[in-house]
Amino acid sequence: MSETKTKIRTKNIYTIEDLKRANEEAGRYFFSPNTMRFFASRVLEGIWKVGDYVLFCTSEKKGFRDSSREYSVRVMNPEGYVMPGRKDTYSTARAAKKAAEEYSKSLTIPGEAE
Repeated sequence: MSETKTKIRTKNIYTIEDLKRANEEAGRYFFSPNTMRFFASRVLEGIWKVGDYVLFCTSEKKGFRDSSREYSVRVMNPEGYVMPGRKDTYSTARAAKKAAEEYSKSLTIPGEAE
């Protein structure tokens, strides 16, 4: 049985709330309260749009016994799936946002001419 992929309308995403709604409407759970709580995840303000992709930043606790946080750049694809934008983590929100900004300028979208 094949899974039908629903393409989300990323052109209508302007805020983190729009991003969360699109992810949920696509049947994904990245932003569900249970998922966010399990990973002690927080979403930072700010999004960067590149074609049909949306970049944003999150922070998570480093571990169950370590309450310090690390920051990541994430990418939501047109099917609403959220993946790491980079394997790097950052020690501050400011550094993660700067990385997202730089990454958005150099991101190559699959299927588009380089």
